[in-house]
Amino acid sequence: MISVVSGLLCGVVISNGVAGASSAEKDDEIVRTSWQMYISDQPHGEMKSGFVGTEHGDVKYFEDADVPDLDDPKWQAAPDPDVIGFDGRTDPKFGGDKASRLPAGSCFKQVDYTYFQTFVTVPKGTTVDKFEVTFDHIDDGARIEIYNVEHPEGVIDANSHVKLNKSVTVDLHELISTGVNRVVVTQLDDCPTGNNLGRASISLNGTAVGLATDPNPESAIEDLKKNPGTKKSIVTSTWGDVHISTPDGLVYDFQTTGDLILVNGGPGVQVQARQETWESNPKVTINTAAALQVGADTLEFYQRPELSFYLNGVLTPLPTDDVRLPGGGKIESTEYGLRTSKDLTIEWPDGENFGRVVLFRDHIDIGFLRGGDSRTYEGVLGDQDGDPRNDLQVRGGALITPPATWEELNTFSDSWRVSGEESLFKGGAPAKAVSAPESRLTLDGLDPDSRAEAANTCEAAGLTDQLALDNCTFDVAATGDDIFVDSALAYAAAVAELPAEAPAIVGGLEAAPAETPSSGTDPTTSGEPSTSADPTTTESAATDPANAGSEPSTSAAETSPAADPATAEDPSSKGLFSNPLVWVGLGLLLLLILVLIIVAGRRRKDHEQA
Repeated sequence: MISVVSGLLCGVVISNGVAGASSAEKDDEIVRTSWQMYISDQPHGEMKSGFVGTEHGDVKYFEDADVPDLDDPKWQAAPDPDVIGFDGRTDPKFGGDKASRLPAGSCFKQVDYTYFQTFVTVPKGTTVDKFEVTFDHIDDGARIEIYNVEHPEGVIDANSHVKLNKSVTVDLHELISTGVNRVVVTQLDDCPTGNNLGRASISLNGTAVGLATDPNPESAIEDLKKNPGTKKSIVTSTWGDVHISTPDGLVYDFQTTGDLILVNGGPGVQVQARQETWESNPKVTINTAAALQVGADTLEFYQRPELSFYLNGVLTPLPTDDVRLPGGGKIESTEYGLRTSKDLTIEWPDGENFGRVVLFRDHIDIGFLRGGDSRTYEGVLGDQDGDPRNDLQVRGGALITPPATWEELNTFSDSWRVSGEESLFKGGAPAKAVSAPESRLTLDGLDPDSRAEAANTCEAAGLTDQLALDNCTFDVAATGDDIFVDSALAYAAAVAELPAEAPAIVGGLEAAPAETPSSGTDPTTSGEPSTSADPTTTESAATDPANAGSEPSTSAAETSPAADPATAEDPSSKGLFSNPLVWVGLGLLLLLILVLIIVAGRRRKDHEQA
């Protein structure tokens, strides 16, 4: 929310008290530290991109801004610790009587940044309905960035951008968390005729947030450094054609069709996926829809027959910015620079569950992250207890120990099919009634030339994660569509951000006997399904570089009994004499020879007696 005003506005919304300064603030009072100012040694100068604008305070001028660390020793008290009160013409700390540090003739060609920060402490249990920051007397522009446990790397509200001589109040309550919030104002100078930020105030629900009894920032800085928060890395758990990577680290291919329960975490927490066949190759399956129960809200995303989004059963435009759901959850729109329609992160109201929906032009990738310990989970993505070997739990049945056979995997998937009353898919078109592939489509069964071309495409995209590279090669070769490179890039980018203690991956599907394909076969129109080895269960695919430093990865081949040296079959024993009928025949032949020898001996004896 933005409102243009003619002077200083203040407003505060809290649920447990009134914010303000006091001689001895209570634990439930919202207070802040004095404003600090950061002046770089030299003006920034020309933009790195070469941009030269025509409007003061143009948002593109902020692209080179680099907010200093919260405890940089160059931070100093602002001219007015309550409202900033910065004016380059009169502030001796900035340069004496000079209005700007930019050289003459540099208007729009060079920029200079000055930074201001304050720390606002919001007690636990506080419900913040409005968090308003008001700017006044700005030359040439300013914007706000918030740092807290939910946004450890900082988040910028697009509405907080203010241009020359504007007075603006912006509401940032959706970005504020309980605990310490670092509020940073980046002030921009793009012309050597003036440089100032006269007033900036913070308020909640109509009441100004006052200074703490001890307004110095040292205590707040230490609190934020001790609990900076962690960046949420939500790996796409079901992606491409369809590859499963459970949060616990079990990986396998999942080429089935229908509506499936990916995650069931009890009331208010469920994720469902719809898998359908690829139009040009019925042996390939992709996600075409995703549905999430986010507290009291239901979110539905569809790719067929066209991209659409339903919120609580109502067709709604896809979010273009971060939005708050009616039931208290959040949708955060993220761009990775890929060919995506949208990349959305969903946060549940309890703050303990996070989802991810990546919408490509023809398929959907889905992820889920457990953020707390108050729930138990089940579904295709497993129980999320940190152990990948118990993720193949048949609903209402037995546990399948990986690596599973193709038949066991089908039993597992069938148990997690969505029944009519369970379905979250209410708004979009129903899925087409298409049978799942009868057998596995695997990398080795595809045309070698198509595989080689796909591998080159995926490697050229910069993929280094082995599992992502193998699956990318498989998807591009099987479909002939390089959009799956972007699926692999999105997966690999999230994997690269996982902590070092992330679980090692385990192959979930038993390797199939190898089959040599006919050369020149078109993978998108080939006849009999391949039964060759699954790329996600090879040793190279099951070894994830992102898990370096954690326990060694275990591939499906390593977990298969056939891979155990103590039980492995000797290849030399296979062939003619491995057939038991051959031994029966040899026995009968020996018996016949023995009978003939005995008969011949008796005839000779009879002849001698005669």
